[in-house]
Amino acid sequence: MTDSINRIITLTTDQLKPRRLLALGHHSRCPIAKSEWSNLSLQTAHRTCCLTSAERELFDALNHKSATHYAQPNQSPGYANYSCDSKTAAILIRSKYDNGKKVDLIDCGTRGVVNPNKRFLCNNRFFCPTCGYIKYMKPTIDEFSDTFATAGKCFYLVFSLSRNPDERQRLTIEPALAEYWGTSRSTTSAGCSPDGIKQEDYGIEFKGPDQAVEAHALYSIITTVMREFLDGRKVASGAILAPEVAVRFMPMRILPHVNVILWCDDCQEEHVRELRRAVKQKMRDCRVVEGGLYPALFASLISHSDEFERVVKYVYKPINLATSYESAAAIVNYNPEGLADLNNQVNQFVVSVLPSIFKQIDRHIKLGNCHAASNGYIGTVTEQRQRQRVRARAAKKAKKHFEADMAKHFGPIVRKPRRRRTIQSIQDEVFDLCENAADRMTGATASRFTQWLAKQNAPDAARRVFT
Repeated sequence: MTDSINRIITLTTDQLKPRRLLALGHHSRCPIAKSEWSNLSLQTAHRTCCLTSAERELFDALNHKSATHYAQPNQSPGYANYSCDSKTAAILIRSKYDNGKKVDLIDCGTRGVVNPNKRFLCNNRFFCPTCGYIKYMKPTIDEFSDTFATAGKCFYLVFSLSRNPDERQRLTIEPALAEYWGTSRSTTSAGCSPDGIKQEDYGIEFKGPDQAVEAHALYSIITTVMREFLDGRKVASGAILAPEVAVRFMPMRILPHVNVILWCDDCQEEHVRELRRAVKQKMRDCRVVEGGLYPALFASLISHSDEFERVVKYVYKPINLATSYESAAAIVNYNPEGLADLNNQVNQFVVSVLPSIFKQIDRHIKLGNCHAASNGYIGTVTEQRQRQRVRARAAKKAKKHFEADMAKHFGPIVRKPRRRRTIQSIQDEVFDLCENAADRMTGATASRFTQWLAKQNAPDAARRVFT
């Protein structure tokens, strides 16, 4: 009897040894798991020891969405870079990003229970690929993919920043466009591509709210230049502007740039150079733009609808936070102390930098004949826009009847004239929004998805049905 007990004890001890060692090895990686936010598999493996209950729920939903919704070709929102989207979502889950926006981003695309054809949309214009496709990519492709025969030539321009004072190195002309213009050379430069810029020359080093004001001013400058170009040039019929930002960490540097799809009958190289000179002059005249920054310009020709679709999908892509995070993590050699500094910069970027630099800046700006209200609208009126117009007319009619009824009882409505906001007031608001970001890191905003789910009267088992 004693020998049997000793044998059982010995066997049990031998079996527990490797498990104990495995457990010790697992917990020894907890500091890395708590610091390296982009490693989705590591976060999933440490879900019980390193994640809160709310983070575990979001990671489970993210894994389910990546395995079901993203794996199906028919559900593809236009491009297949889902590994970066999943890593970006993992970084946002661990960050101090608004808790309500986290839930909305992960649950975006959930089908309704009462009406399965209806989906929940988070309206996140920075990080959500589904909303980027539904709200920007698909409408733009449906409206303007058939304009090549009627609206003239279509060009793709990118206004960016460079620290190279040589103008010859700040203009990139695609070979196909150089051939169309009949130039003897094709100007190429790595300085116009965000991927070819050195870390020390990349955009603006973010040190405080002043840099947020500077980036915001650059968006306004480029938009103003394009408006003046369309108003003063009869050759240009319309343009679509898509402001965007790229980021690098350790140290944090932001690169504001604007994508432009331009319809122009006879756009020549001197017109492109004129645009760049106009942007340069306004940057010089702007007090908030630091010295040593120069406008860089990339120009290419869009010759057919397939190429137009590819450009639109690139223009409205989500911010690739994962690649910037992994590059910075490699710089600090995945050291937990360095990763902690990196995570602080990520928190600062998603909480203060993004909301401030895009204050009153639309992600989708249509100018000239690209605007649906223009008399010379060059796009195709889609069914969705027709439904929007019907709803807008009904709302306008209802408002008119309401104001008439109110006037009968209380007299005519006296409206105060709308005062145009000054540039200084907008810049002050951007500065305050960036400076007081620490007060918004609590993440107390309620989730829109929770409210949408309550309206659907859906049980918990029906949540997150993407297929």
